[in-house]
Amino acid sequence: MFLHVGGDVVLSLSDVIVILSLEQAPVAVRDEYVHRAAQQGELFNVGEEPPKSCIVTRKGVFLSPVSSFTLKRRAEDPLGYLEELTIPVYVPPASPARRSRRSGHPPDPARPSARKRP
Repeated sequence: MFLHVGGDVVLSLSDVIVILSLEQAPVAVRDEYVHRAAQQGELFNVGEEPPKSCIVTRKGVFLSPVSSFTLKRRAEDPLGYLEELTIPVYVPPASPARRSRRSGHPPDPARPSARKRP
């Protein structure tokens, strides 16, 4: 399954190692992940807003504006948070009934001209 971490970034749950709250994680642990990832060029800031969580994956460290609590909830129920999103749904218009060329009304099947000719 996948985890939307903010912006246009979606991560595979199988790649996620740990999700840390930047407000509650020990500073030494948080700084170690961030510093090491920055040195290796594997630190990614997901949004323009201040980060609230740090997602450590096999591919790098992602700083996300989404809280660790929300990410945990999304990871546990990947389809449940879709209810939060507003996704426009296209409903094609009903096909109009076939209309008579002369009157603009649907053809009358009882009239001989409306029946199919052999």
